[in-house]
Amino acid sequence: MPSLILCYHKVGPESAEGRFLNVAPETLAKHVRFFLRRGFRGRTVSGLALTRNVREIAFTFDDAYQCAVDHVPGIFQPHGLPATFYAVPGLDESSWDGKRARKLASMETLIALEKAGHEIGNHTFRHPHLAGLTRRIVLEELLLAQQALMDAGLSITSVCYPFGSHNDLTVRVAKRIGLVCGVTLKKGLVAEDADPLRLSRVVVGFRDGPPLLTYKIWVRPLLQRVGL
Repeated sequence: MPSLILCYHKVGPESAEGRFLNVAPETLAKHVRFFLRRGFRGRTVSGLALTRNVREIAFTFDDAYQCAVDHVPGIFQPHGLPATFYAVPGLDESSWDGKRARKLASMETLIALEKAGHEIGNHTFRHPHLAGLTRRIVLEELLLAQQALMDAGLSITSVCYPFGSHNDLTVRVAKRIGLVCGVTLKKGLVAEDADPLRLSRVVVGFRDGPPLLTYKIWVRPLLQRVGL
């Protein structure tokens, strides 16, 4: 069975975070148990991209929302499971969410997460749509984020393109500054021959309990392949 990368954003009670880009902590805990019972081995994105072994899974948390940081480690730690948090070091809150803006994890929190065995990744400095921007601005966004995170002592080798927005230029710039793998919003399992800087993921929504997640990951693609 191919490896798998799941995409989350916020993690918190519906009463506090609503349903937009959110998954309840108890739902995330069910996902963890579901995949571990089926023999998946938890990896960071960088670890998974390097090995491409079967039945490996990476749990990614775009934007490194504070609410995700508040809940994920406690859910993952009993299983020895790592997570990958994609940070936006140029902002204190998710301004791109408009009225739904939420606090983002501080640099001190990101450092503590890495020390606890989690991965921190580059999610640009200010979270723009990268496709269509000039080479100078793409380089600025990725490099400023890289420098800020690495200056704090973090080891940064993976990137997540905000909104999934990327093109050939984006990938070339990411590679040039030393990023070795990257995740997109292209749906699906991780193909054995996939470009390490364009890895597919499965986005997880508020209603996605294990049965619906199973349908999204395996059943729906099979039905599409046979024309149903």
